[in-house]
Amino acid sequence: MRTLVSIAAFLLPTIASAQSFTPEQHLQGLAGSWRGSGIVKFTTGNEESVTCRATNTVTGNSLSMTIVCGSSSLKATGHTNLILSGNALSGQWSVPEHDARGNVGCKMFPSGAINCKLSGSFDGYLSLKAENGRLQANFTMTSTAGIRVNMAKT
Repeated sequence: MRTLVSIAAFLLPTIASAQSFTPEQHLQGLAGSWRGSGIVKFTTGNEESVTCRATNTVTGNSLSMTIVCGSSSLKATGHTNLILSGNALSGQWSVPEHDARGNVGCKMFPSGAINCKLSGSFDGYLSLKAENGRLQANFTMTSTAGIRVNMAKT
């Protein structure tokens, strides 16, 4: 379960790079590589440092991401495929090595904030805020404490 909590926080952290906001520009700003680090807090109260890297490909109105995250006690790879429609992103996520999968829906706001809901093997929420090429992500999952991550485009 700890692995699912950790990787879920990083399945979508790259969904924001708001320098100027139009949904299409927003999506194009996601292409490329991202790196990040932060803290995962488990329901036991234990905390660990976590790092991750993401590779994003944008084709038309689609975003494909592969994200690898790890800490001292876990490593997981996440895949996400999203489609842009208006100011929303929706699609599927998976973590094959843990047989976890589900759906995700996000709404982009003119301020650069993005709010997402994850469902499937677990339910959770992800809030994102991008400024000056940096991204803050906060993730909470029903029945877990949460994850805070800062990422930068590389």
